Amino acid sequence: MPGAKWLRGQHDTAADVEKRYDLQEMERKLCAVGLQPEHISHANIFLFPIAVAKRLSERIIPPQPGSDLTLGTGPFNGLLSAMLSSEALLIARHRLPFGLTVVALARKPGA
Repeated sequence: MPGAKWLRGQHDTAADVEKRYDLQEMERKLCAVGLQPEHISHANIFLFPIAVAKRLSERIIPPQPGSDLTLGTGPFNGLLSAMLSSEALLIARHRLPFGLTVVALARKPGA
């Protein structure tokens, strides 16, 4: 789920993202539907500084309508894949303190 509520931007509107979550809210929601959270963390920590810079720049240069994430990723696929793979190892063992996304692992009690 999208995290960091204060990073809400043009892409959220274009992609119909209604809400961004924090870790505590995600944990409450999982418990409210009867799931037992086992691990909750932020993700996309390596891209976080770029997203912050983008959102801060919008105070000076307003974004155009539509998604602001239209950059073709073809040339960057290898780099992005390596970043996310290395981050997955961190997330499996630690609760990351910030990131663009909130991820959770939960179980149904008794299952």
